[in-house]
Amino acid sequence: MKNYKSIICVAAAVCLLGTAAFCGFRIYHHYAQVDEQTEAFEEIAEMVEQAPTEETVPDDTPVSEGEDVLAKYQELYLQNEDMVGWISIAGTTINYPVMQSRNNPNFYLKHNFEKEYSDLGTPYVQENGDIVESENLVIYGHHIKGGKMFGALEDYKSKSFYEEHKNIQFASRCVTHRRGFFLYGSGSLHRPSGGLHRAAGEGDPHL
Repeated sequence: MKNYKSIICVAAAVCLLGTAAFCGFRIYHHYAQVDEQTEAFEEIAEMVEQAPTEETVPDDTPVSEGEDVLAKYQELYLQNEDMVGWISIAGTTINYPVMQSRNNPNFYLKHNFEKEYSDLGTPYVQENGDIVESENLVIYGHHIKGGKMFGALEDYKSKSFYEEHKNIQFASRCVTHRRGFFLYGSGSLHRPSGGLHRAAGEGDPHL
């Protein structure tokens, strides 16, 4: 009987150690992936910043039939045609490509720009969103602690920060640019936490 209890205790200890090891690995893997994807997004942003502009390339060569893609987005578009635009907010780390997967809703909820699995995902618009014509554009993305992804919007809890950074900038991959105020909401069973909304009537098509 005593040996039986000892066996149970040993088995329970092994199970606990195994569970702890698994949880530790998952936590390590998550944070390692956050660091890896953050670096990848920084490299993508640097690629856009270093790409030629319309001023240096007056006539953009069509990359896709019936569509002229801006010079600075052409290389990214050739890598992934799901890219529909770019979002950035001055004073934050938000400086990301925006995706749209019409045939696979919410695909970028858990996939990176290279279409590989990622806990961070990639900002995206819903599958039936009209980038050019829509007066209200919702961009979905994860709220990651430490100011990662749309977690950077936590800064807007400060009134002074909000007053200095009211505008966002969204540029389509073509020639349409929009700038306007945004609303931020979090939490959904079917969408990731955090969404950026361009308010109707506040578009500023220029740049």
